[in-house]
Amino acid sequence: MTHPLDGVFLKLNRAEKHAYDLYCAIERFVNGHFYDTVADPRSKELVYARLKNVKEPPPDLSILIGECIYQYRSALDHLALALAGVHTCPLPDDFAQTSAFPIFKTGPRFKRRGNRGAFHKMRGMSRSTRASVERLQPYHSRKHPELKALWMLEELSNIDKHRLLHVTATLPARARFHIQGTGFARLEKLVVIPRPIKEDAIVARFHGYFEPKREVDVKAELVADLAFDERSPARSVQGLSVIETLDKIGRVIAFAVMPELVRHFPGDWTITLKES
Repeated sequence: MTHPLDGVFLKLNRAEKHAYDLYCAIERFVNGHFYDTVADPRSKELVYARLKNVKEPPPDLSILIGECIYQYRSALDHLALALAGVHTCPLPDDFAQTSAFPIFKTGPRFKRRGNRGAFHKMRGMSRSTRASVERLQPYHSRKHPELKALWMLEELSNIDKHRLLHVTATLPARARFHIQGTGFARLEKLVVIPRPIKEDAIVARFHGYFEPKREVDVKAELVADLAFDERSPARSVQGLSVIETLDKIGRVIAFAVMPELVRHFPGDWTITLKES
């Protein structure tokens, strides 16, 4: 390696590779046959479309998410150590052992004294570098909303160290429904009910007139996505799309963190980042 940032970019590239593999795996799952739809008649004017035999997302998806999160978080910690090393050389062993990229949700927690605050993680960095790191903290998200993604990364990283990240299939606004059979005279209205795709979930209501001795069959073609569970301990990502969340994390690192911090490395060189 010829530059302290080489390792950072290797880790970011690996995170992007994991994100692409995850995207492909999610596509295979949501486009496969992972649920059935049954008709649930309620009255002569109402029939529900209910989901049955719903398969849970495979655990491998959680592993891929965790690997992506790990590389993003590791890249930031690698960056923090490199920033300390270019200012303080040689870097004392105890500085290196506690070096990390601090991510705090509130200013008071960032400024806490001792090993619970941010300064302990940034020992060895120059004053101007520490000021740049502070400007990137999620508690500045009112002015810079994209910084919320760093807190998402922090929560996901802390959880993934000890347990699998729980995800669930979701139903966005787009869906197609079919109704057929000999038991209905007319269909007046279809109401789609977006919600997590789970066993016995009602995903649509058919309003019209259905004969008493009806034989109605319904079929749903759901444009599904994968989301973090609504009860996830990572509150910042509850119910959010996995792919969109990882994309936000990657973008805030590429287009906010890196441009702010690479200028603290000595030498006449530049990094050009382009949106994909």
